Amino acid sequence: MQEGRIEYFDIAKGWGILSVIVYHVAEIVGNRDIMSFINTYFLSLFFFISGYFAFGKSLSVLSFREYIIKQSKHLLVPFFAVGALFNLYIVFLTGKARLILWEDPKGGYWYLFVLFMFLISLKLIYNKLKE
Repeated sequence: MQEGRIEYFDIAKGWGILSVIVYHVAEIVGNRDIMSFINTYFLSLFFFISGYFAFGKSLSVLSFREYIIKQSKHLLVPFFAVGALFNLYIVFLTGKARLILWEDPKGGYWYLFVLFMFLISLKLIYNKLKE
């Protein structure tokens, strides 16, 4: 195990990844019971893990502006890039331009924007409590 890593978080992330795979296989075969069960925890698990690690050095050291820039590079750039590529893909397939980025919040990349909003809210709360 790599120094500085927390093994049980790696296990939890692995469980989350496996759950996403099982969820999508269950969706393909139409098993709503498995989907409903997995849907009760797998997204929360990823957000909990991300939130736990958000309390790192950058949350307390960086200014609000620096924190927003850092999180934008890590989360919003991929969000908009994937959204634009997906939009081009849809245009290529259908010949019709649509604003996919906002039409389907479950388009597979929605969590990047939600995580960005979560982390910015966390920074605001942290700054307010620190005053």
